[in-house]
Amino acid sequence: MCIRDSLKRLARTSAGEETKLVDYEVHSYTSQQAEELAQKLHGTAFAFERLLYCGPQFCDRPVPSFEREVISAVANGGLHESQGVSEDAGERAKKLVESMRRSDFMGVEIQAAKQSVKEFIEKEEGCEMDVRQIFLVEGKNEALDALLSLLIQGREDGVMVPIPQYPLYGALIELRKGAAIPYYLDENRGWAFDIKSLRFNYRRAKKQNINIRAMIVSNPNNLTGQAIPPNDLQEIIKFCHKNKILLIADEPLHSSNPLNKIMKNMGKGYERQELVLIRSVERGEYKTGCMILENIDMEEFVKVLRVKGITLCASVVAQIVLEVAVNPPKAGLNSDGVVEKYNKEKEAISIETKERSKFLIEKLNSIPRVKVDGGEEAMCIFPRVFLTEAAIKLSLIHISEPTRPLYISYAVFCLKKKKKKNKKK
Repeated sequence: MCIRDSLKRLARTSAGEETKLVDYEVHSYTSQQAEELAQKLHGTAFAFERLLYCGPQFCDRPVPSFEREVISAVANGGLHESQGVSEDAGERAKKLVESMRRSDFMGVEIQAAKQSVKEFIEKEEGCEMDVRQIFLVEGKNEALDALLSLLIQGREDGVMVPIPQYPLYGALIELRKGAAIPYYLDENRGWAFDIKSLRFNYRRAKKQNINIRAMIVSNPNNLTGQAIPPNDLQEIIKFCHKNKILLIADEPLHSSNPLNKIMKNMGKGYERQELVLIRSVERGEYKTGCMILENIDMEEFVKVLRVKGITLCASVVAQIVLEVAVNPPKAGLNSDGVVEKYNKEKEAISIETKERSKFLIEKLNSIPRVKVDGGEEAMCIFPRVFLTEAAIKLSLIHISEPTRPLYISYAVFCLKKKKKKNKKK
């Protein structure tokens, strides 16, 4: 029986206005085209036999053997006592299982994993940290959504986001009924941070009576791949401190320029700037990470989490992956064979990732009028396409979302068909 659209209760039309406006189509158009082509490959006359997927999710980055062994040992209760895994992995699994505690609103927490993250951050920063500042999360989405739900009360609340940006930021802000305020990176300087753009857009938002609650910094940028140098990070900290804005840093787990370390070394009161660090890491199919709060009233923060019923706790598997990532096998503590194998696998993954990035950048830069900047640390690059004057005159420009320029993600240029001249008989 066919149900009329007007009678459907679970449909796009039944969602709230903010849900209808959300755009989080990161790979959808390209993926749909690829799927359609893949289905047509067999038995057709295409000039190629297979598709080469280039997105980070298709890079087949394996999980190191030691991490997989620890996951298996924890998941299969008692396996760490058998010969199914190495002795080192079994001992690590036993330690993690014994430290599991059920929290009244955070699910099952592996306290040993949290302690390992604490020691990792302390070694990186060179100062002590309270373990209560750390939350283990299921990747950046969960942490950022929780933060925005606490920050945004309505359309008058704004969050500054970099442009170009990963669609996650704008989508979550829209979903929470807030205002995404752009600050533009300088394309002519390889997508470098631009303090003038930040100040200009901040002043413009204030004139529109928007209360800027926070600023998101993605380092390296999760589209252009451009890393922000320390002097620019200092300018960002000064800006947020002066305007009393919460600073949210989206960083990889192993960052070359961690924002909290730079902030604490600045002194002059800047070390008291409110800061939330969201560190994330991917291991094969697993996404995990941690959220670190600096200069935040922890008692009030936890109280609000309880009232809103927000759960900030990664799955057990994600916590295991994170624990091993920050506390890998070490010489003197683990057997030489385990340490050597783990280091070889990590190095092989790193080399392969860099080679793929280098290969893609070289191939794109070899195309006439295409230039790629950035890509130093991120798993993405952002090519620029230069059109000739003749091409511009002959083209019809179609932008994916012409009514919402903040969220424009791509443009399609279509050449006009030249009219055929009627030949005189």
